[in-house]
Amino acid sequence: MPRLTRADIEDISIVDAVELAAPKSGYYASSITVVSTNSGTKRVVVSSVDIIHDVDTQLEAGDFVVITGTSGGLGNGTFTVASIVDTVTFVVTETIGTSTSGSVSFQYPAGATKVGVDIANLHYGSSTDLQTLLTRLDWASLLENGAPETSYREIVGGVFPSSVTWYNNSDKAHKILELTITRDASKKPTSEVYKIYNTSDALIATISDAMTYSGAYETSRTRTRS
Repeated sequence: MPRLTRADIEDISIVDAVELAAPKSGYYASSITVVSTNSGTKRVVVSSVDIIHDVDTQLEAGDFVVITGTSGGLGNGTFTVASIVDTVTFVVTETIGTSTSGSVSFQYPAGATKVGVDIANLHYGSSTDLQTLLTRLDWASLLENGAPETSYREIVGGVFPSSVTWYNNSDKAHKILELTITRDASKKPTSEVYKIYNTSDALIATISDAMTYSGAYETSRTRTRS
């Protein structure tokens, strides 16, 4: 079987630790000189960097760019990278004006989105990494570790909880996540329903698990999302 070499691996195919942890804040490259922006092609041309080969300024489709200081402000804004043209040119998704000069900074998207998790509407700005989402959706972690940042939890049911609800604080003004548990006669959970809310207290996702057992041991679990 052929051996995999470094030349066979493209950076765009790898989600590394820095990207996965990215909270969509801060920049991995900043104050890069903008030569021009073009409204027709949506192309942005920069200078004095290599956005393909230089690991410090390596830009990928899906990354965000923040452009400031362009002539007349016509090219200013935050844009999503659609594609890379060459070592100094990239195309953005959104409408952009024709301009010259200015500077641009590169920003990773929230890391979880690179592995298929969209948590853009969760309460906390820092809750944009995959581990935080998994913590919120994992029953044992909710009990043992608590929710991230400063939040407040209420448990109903004592030793065998029937519900666990997380709020933004003890005033319970905003609900973050609600877990409802159904148990059989021997107190084993047969279903768990997670409801996740956004900053407007609107329900954005319901995740339901149905479990089956052989004796005391769980043998299967079916998960649905709505």
